[in-house]
Amino acid sequence: MKEEVLHIATNIDDNYLTYCAVMLTSLFVNNPNTTFSVHILSQGLQPATIQSLEQCVRGFGNHHQLCFHTIDGAVIDRLPQYENGHISPAANCRLFAAELLPAHLTKVLYLDCDLLILDKVDALFQLDLKDYAVAAVEDMWSGKNDNYERLGYDSQYTYFNSGVMMINLEWWRQHQIEQSVSAFLSTPRNLKYIDQDILNAVLHRHWLQLPLVWNVQDGFLRKKTRIRESKLNEMLHAAKKPSIVHYTGGKKPWHSRCLNPYRHLFFQYLDQTQWKGWRPELSLGDRFHLFLGNILTALWLKPRKYRNDLRVF
Repeated sequence: MKEEVLHIATNIDDNYLTYCAVMLTSLFVNNPNTTFSVHILSQGLQPATIQSLEQCVRGFGNHHQLCFHTIDGAVIDRLPQYENGHISPAANCRLFAAELLPAHLTKVLYLDCDLLILDKVDALFQLDLKDYAVAAVEDMWSGKNDNYERLGYDSQYTYFNSGVMMINLEWWRQHQIEQSVSAFLSTPRNLKYIDQDILNAVLHRHWLQLPLVWNVQDGFLRKKTRIRESKLNEMLHAAKKPSIVHYTGGKKPWHSRCLNPYRHLFFQYLDQTQWKGWRPELSLGDRFHLFLGNILTALWLKPRKYRNDLRVF
């Protein structure tokens, strides 16, 4: 009996090479008996980037596959540009997944590079997506009315985070999602998170909600939580035992001022790559900022940003 291959997709540019390798390492380590085919969506990568990714995948055996899919840069350039410096235009490649990936693929698990997979993912591939375009986790900002006002749909459909998506490629092709994206963008739009906003605007009636553990975002870990009130109890459970940790926001683990409680996990997996031992350099300003913050917090003059009752791995 032929072994099933699970298909993973992500989009990167050359600047995200290391973070992509760390994400893939966490996937392979925590799914040791699974064979993956990893699809890299990009506008084109440097040979050294491709070689490093191939080295990362080969390090976990010859049974995994690595495929590269390049989109015409002009297509991406026609999309609105991100104002958030931590989001690369490469993020928009996911909008064209059904067009870029082989026609025989019917589903794929899309993963951002700023996350860690801490659990087996085979359950996601067993979901019945026949009537859904994607399965995803509600975004930490789903309670903000601004999402629905700028995108023009009712808040009853909520708003999902596009960093982890089980994509029904067959559905996307049948419903010509690329054309729906073009139609949505044919009139001026006030978009905040370009690809995520577009996907929610186009697919808000056609997505399946995943449990929050599959995309534990930064706001789930804060003392001042970021989620709709009806999801609060589920969020508290998910934050303590995440299946996927997603380092959303501008301060990533590789930034010196990141305080995410699960930051240390990033370096545990990084130390299993060719970048073993690397850590962000702390400037004098960084050291003073962290020192002062710790002192003020200890004296109860500054509230803690994150909760301190989370699971220790």
